[in-house]
Amino acid sequence: MHNQIVRTAGRVLVAAGAVVSSASLYAAEAPELPLRSITLYLSGVGSFEHEGVIDGDARVSLVFDRERVNDVLKSLVVLDLDGGRVTSAGFATNEPLERRLAAFGVNIADNPSLGRLLGQLRGEGIRLTTSEGPVEGTILGVESRVIAPSGGAGAAPSTETFLNVLSGARMRSVALSRVSSFELLDEALAADLHAALAMVADQRGDTSATIDLAFTGAGERRAVVAYVHETPVWKTTYRLVLPEETSDTFNMQGWAIVENTTSSDWENVRLSLVSGNPVSFKMNLHDPLFLTRPTLPVPVMGSLVSRVYDTTISAATGAKAESAPSAPMRMDMRMRESARGVDHDGQALSPGQRAEAFALSADALEQYAAQAQVTGGEVGQMFRYTVDAPVTIERQRSAMLPIVHAPVQGRRISIYNASDLRGHPMRGVELTNTSGVDLTAGPITVFDGGAYAGDAQIGFTSRGQDRVLSYAADLDVRVVMESEPSQDVRRLTISDGMIQQENVRRITTTYRIVNRDNARGRTVLVEQPKRFGWEIAAPESIASESEHLRRFEVEVEAGQETSLLVVEERTDWSRFEVTSIDLPTVLSYAQRGKASDEVVRAIRRAAELQSRVNAVQSEIRRLDAERDAIFADQARIRGNIQRLQQNSELYARYVQTLSEQENRLVEISDERAKVAAELREAQSALEAYLKNLNAS
Repeated sequence: MHNQIVRTAGRVLVAAGAVVSSASLYAAEAPELPLRSITLYLSGVGSFEHEGVIDGDARVSLVFDRERVNDVLKSLVVLDLDGGRVTSAGFATNEPLERRLAAFGVNIADNPSLGRLLGQLRGEGIRLTTSEGPVEGTILGVESRVIAPSGGAGAAPSTETFLNVLSGARMRSVALSRVSSFELLDEALAADLHAALAMVADQRGDTSATIDLAFTGAGERRAVVAYVHETPVWKTTYRLVLPEETSDTFNMQGWAIVENTTSSDWENVRLSLVSGNPVSFKMNLHDPLFLTRPTLPVPVMGSLVSRVYDTTISAATGAKAESAPSAPMRMDMRMRESARGVDHDGQALSPGQRAEAFALSADALEQYAAQAQVTGGEVGQMFRYTVDAPVTIERQRSAMLPIVHAPVQGRRISIYNASDLRGHPMRGVELTNTSGVDLTAGPITVFDGGAYAGDAQIGFTSRGQDRVLSYAADLDVRVVMESEPSQDVRRLTISDGMIQQENVRRITTTYRIVNRDNARGRTVLVEQPKRFGWEIAAPESIASESEHLRRFEVEVEAGQETSLLVVEERTDWSRFEVTSIDLPTVLSYAQRGKASDEVVRAIRRAAELQSRVNAVQSEIRRLDAERDAIFADQARIRGNIQRLQQNSELYARYVQTLSEQENRLVEISDERAKVAAELREAQSALEAYLKNLNAS
């Protein structure tokens, strides 16, 4: 089909106004272009191809469902293969009902009430039949009035609609609630109303459309029509038969469920099923599209108004230059002036000049279009199942078609996942797709030893890919799981004067597996969820790994018990100052091989320097404490001495004590200055040592 399209590109019509369905190419009596080939996709669309012979100038009428119109509009391909050509493809315009109804003298598009309908007929003659007798006249309008309540106190007022009619020289108001019927006196207007109602009824009952393809040519020629439209997604189901004896070969059978939801039979068609999922979307191409255009005012010349001129103070010595418009404004002005047919000086442009003016805009648009292009690439491969024998499916019926019947390699296993079944694994199989075809997703019914064993699900499995399936609980096997977290320091190093501590966190999970089946051993796959940032420290090998799971394989003999130990580790780093760790802790790490001798020596030297700093700081604190005690005692003495006679013995003793304390304060100040210098020296030595300290 693709090669035919390429070779006859000059005679291809991709019809932008043609539509068909799977039932489309059957004429009323006999099909002219019978349906020959169908390809169904998992994206919910199907490709249909019709082939036949036409003679001379031919016209083929196609009937299709309206719901498939838009899909076919964007995909229909028509070929006249033997020298002819497709001259036209036409169909009735699907103008929206509301727009068509608006063309009548009475617009019923919005399902108007009686009052609104009569309101549209102002100025028209009408004959009313009311409970008070006939009324005939010209409609003035419709109004709503608030009617006072008549039910006594507490009753709410009501609203009633009145039709105002001019009858001769009198105007009458008639309540619509009293009108039993009315008749429009204008026969043409009444006919419009009947026609509008008929159009509403036709729209509701019309579910099909017709398209006419016109072919031009001489003699008999082959013609092909192909298109794509929405179809039910085809589905697959499988049967997996496990042999009674120990064997690594299973028998797989696959069926495709295909539904013909069209209004015609599929008779002896070539049917293909594609496992890929091509991009497919809907777009409303059938309904006419009307753009909303702006309404501009009619240009008029403004009225002139006289003005009062200012008195001239002095003659102007030069003319002020008018500022040039900015670049965007110049472009906008140029576009508008070009559209009006004038140049920058206000002169009319010739036709050639106008073309040049718009040529610049065309270049700009072409550059813009180049920037807007996208890059495509291959996103995957599609696998096609082709049914060898012709297929017949009647309309509105379904069929199951065999698509896979082949041996596949596999083995029996038990799968344990604590989130599925806490105490027992699931019976299952591990398959390798050796069927020669891709397997689409679907349910699998498993038979073991000729008996039903359970149901499983399979995802999309390409050729050669492995897949694990589970179908029943394995109650003969018991699994007990225990987890224990722990944390330890792995290593101490020093980098840029900071201790780097390598910490390791562990989660140790023990699976105790008991096989109570004395006749058959088990291969158990233990599934454990992945933890982000954690690695497996034990066991050494992993059976398989997926995006979210790790699987470990354990062999359990018949009637025996075994254990699986899984250790997960995560390494974290912490940094802290060298002087914040004590030497006994470092020596303890060194004894366990977690800190080297170089690290111990570096921390010991840092501890010595820090000890010197601590000693000097302690001496400063002692001097400060002594000074503060003297200050407190002096405050006490001064309080007491104020109440004593100056010639008393106690007064003289207080004066002597104050003198001695002042002398000691001078000594403390001198000593503290000396010790502060020692502290700065000790801190400098520590900082210099730690600045570029590295040890591993």
